[in-house]
Amino acid sequence: MQVIPEPTADTIFILDTDSRILKVVPTNSLPLYVSPGDSVNELYRNHVSASQLEFLNQQIRAARLTRQSTSSLFDLTLGNISRKFLASFWALEGDMVIMIVRAMAEYPQTLPSAERRHREMMIFNRLAKIVLSDQDPAWVLDLVMNETAALIQAKHVSLLLAENNELVFAAVQGENADKLRGQHMPANTGIAGDVLHTGKPIYASAEQVRARAYHQFEQQTGYIPQTILAAPLRLGKPIIGVIEVVESKPNAFTPSDLQTLDAAANWAAIAVANAHHIFPANED
Repeated sequence: MQVIPEPTADTIFILDTDSRILKVVPTNSLPLYVSPGDSVNELYRNHVSASQLEFLNQQIRAARLTRQSTSSLFDLTLGNISRKFLASFWALEGDMVIMIVRAMAEYPQTLPSAERRHREMMIFNRLAKIVLSDQDPAWVLDLVMNETAALIQAKHVSLLLAENNELVFAAVQGENADKLRGQHMPANTGIAGDVLHTGKPIYASAEQVRARAYHQFEQQTGYIPQTILAAPLRLGKPIIGVIEVVESKPNAFTPSDLQTLDAAANWAAIAVANAHHIFPANED
């Protein structure tokens, strides 16, 4: 049995042609369970109203039939807590549908524009096809980094994996990437270390970068970041690493960019798991 994550981060559901759940990413502790083969109705019937549940199913059918992405706001109730969440849908080959659930309590800014949502959905669609393909895992991981850079419109993206008490630059996209790839840093330092410890995505402004970033590599790369976005790589309950986007200009990103990176981190975690043969433990 898998456990659905607390709705404070993006959750990806892959649904089959009957809207039954094939895969959930990521997973963590919460008393809301789903077994392989459960339907969306079985998952949410006790947590959304009947009318909203029907509308949710209509959105799934619409994505499958029209091949167009759709997004809608819903109210999700867990115990005595009610939160708004944004559910986004688009179709894959074979009439499968990807549903991404995004908690609006975590990201209170206004919804992105229709143009931005369309661009994001196109890239997420490519990410899904890449990660779910049978291609070489190392090649897939490189493509995921490229697509993430395109998604955030960033020039520098790094993927750091937790190993013992360190973070290792396992994949790097951007200028002087070879000087960073394979480098190690203490796991309890820097913005990436904060994300690894807290499990929360971070938007670091220029002042925060100066105070908290790990600056040891700046001299050898010649690159001085002034804005950093970082999101955890979740695989089951453990956090296996961090994906980080940096920019040399202050205020280069928006809270929406952080939200988008947090969603992309789910696909990056799957790519890492495939490339490094990491498998989450089953949770009862």
